[in-house]
This record gives sequence, C-alpha cells and structure tokens, in this order.
Amino acid sequence: MLRPVFYWSGPRASLYFVGNPVVWWGSSLGLVVVLAQLGLVRITDLREPESASPQPRRLWIPLLGYVLSLGPLTRIPRPLFLYHYLTPLFFSVCVVLLWLDRVGWTRPGGWRRQRLSVGAGVAVLALGFVAVSPLTFTFLEAPAWREWLVRVWR
Repeated sequence: MLRPVFYWSGPRASLYFVGNPVVWWGSSLGLVVVLAQLGLVRITDLREPESASPQPRRLWIPLLGYVLSLGPLTRIPRPLFLYHYLTPLFFSVCVVLLWLDRVGWTRPGGWRRQRLSVGAGVAVLALGFVAVSPLTFTFLEAPAWREWLVRVWR
C-alpha cells in the first residue's frame, strides 16, 4: 500500500485503488496472531478460554486457500500491485473472523447482544474507509486531504 494504483483522472477528480489500512494491516496482524496461537496451543500447555468453541475443523480451508493463493506470488521477482493480493486478503480475513468467532469475541444473537469491542471494531473499519475514500472514490470533496494522501504515498 505504499503506492496506490492510479485508474483515472478528470478535471476535478481522480480515481485510485488503495486498500482500507485497517482491513489490510489488521488481517495481516490477525493472521500472525491466529497462527501463533494455534501453534502455541499445540506445543505448550496453553489452554483456550472455556467459552471457545471446539478446535475448528474447517479453519484449515481458508488457511489452505491463503497459502495456495499467495504461494505463486512469492516466486514473482518484480513488485506486485495491490490487486494481486486481493485473493490472499479474502482468505486471511476469513481466517481471522472465524478465529475471533471461535474464541468468543462475538456473541450469538443480533447486534444488540454484541460486546462493545465488536462495535468498536466496526467503528475502526468505518474510520479507515472514510480516511481513504477521498483518494479512492473522490465522492467526498476534500482536495486538501486528497493532496496530503497523495504526497504521503509518493
């Protein structure tokens, strides 16, 4: 995400492809946490919370999807664009969300039954979206913010 992908430019607007930093960095960090936790549970006496559902039998499916979609990209010697990583990103988000659900971060029921941390997570995602939307979609009139973002990425 050092340089957004430029798609289009008009007299008063331009269109870039840049990811939501909360999703991209959060899923990467979350994937590391999930793998570390699963590894520590196997090799130590570390126990999961009582509220955790049994060992996920299907967590290996998105993990395998992540490895299979990222594997071919590791052999490419040139820099890759953001859209090359969209499939591995999808699988890493799936892994993190399945793991968060398993360890009890979410509660059964609707939005009213969720913990404050779930609402805070959704709010942080929305803030990340709002932060990059002037550059990505240009539907917000914020030329100073857009210029600052372009300077940061160049």
